[in-house]
Amino acid sequence: MHMRGVDVLVQQLGSEGYALAAALRTVLPQAKVFPSTDMRFVRSEQLYAEGIIGLSGLLALQEGRARSRDLPSAGAVGLQLTFARALRNSSSLPNFSSVGSLFGRPTRLPWLLMLEQDCPSKDLGRFHALKRRVQALYELRLANVTFDACLLAPLSVFRRPASANAHAAWGEGHWSAATLKPHDEMLASRGFRWLRRDAAFWGTAAVLFSSQGRARMTALLSQPSRRIDMQIDAEMAAFSTAGQLKLLVDMQPALCCVSTKSDIQTGNAGCTTCDMPAEGGENVTPR
Repeated sequence: MHMRGVDVLVQQLGSEGYALAAALRTVLPQAKVFPSTDMRFVRSEQLYAEGIIGLSGLLALQEGRARSRDLPSAGAVGLQLTFARALRNSSSLPNFSSVGSLFGRPTRLPWLLMLEQDCPSKDLGRFHALKRRVQALYELRLANVTFDACLLAPLSVFRRPASANAHAAWGEGHWSAATLKPHDEMLASRGFRWLRRDAAFWGTAAVLFSSQGRARMTALLSQPSRRIDMQIDAEMAAFSTAGQLKLLVDMQPALCCVSTKSDIQTGNAGCTTCDMPAEGGENVTPR
């Protein structure tokens, strides 16, 4: 099944992303490389002066994070901007924006599967499993099952308040406590649960947006007065808490996209809160 109604984009940062896209294309032929907005070496003062980040974001970058959701580096700002660009630009509908129309008529954007560049790129079995998870949701689009985004490979899912250390939110018990069983048996039987409105998550390595969610998230990220003050996963969770996004969690993730060093960090200092253990990556067995 080609899933013509799904855009598949792999973020490309520097030389990263090409190997993943090439491997993924054997399973999902529509997979394309999407150049990331690389802000890793942009000064925080410049980001603030240009109105990209807010005052809280500026202080987090200059003084260090006080909360787990704070910006760890300018690279996290680039990730936010990359998501915003990918959401509003469809590879299957050239020159079309989700906030506009095509030939004068309202048009729905395709679904979007967005992958970060550091997901495993050698295990085709994982990619076939990922395709099956996407298909499981895509087949429900005609059954009045609606959602905005599904977290296909989160690092952790947890109730608020939680420890600043992601490892405290690792494991089946934490995931179940932070999610709700859907009333719709078709969703529940396929292993998906709703993220609670008092919960949050870490990790946007693989996220599936529906047409509705793609347009809604684009509108939320395009508000004129908006400034970036937190990481993209934290902001999505905050929108969920505010009732502005309906987020699903895949309780049977096909991918374990964990790197030993966060790609959005710079230098050797990094952010130990974001960096996952050395035994991560392709050696992790999907739950």
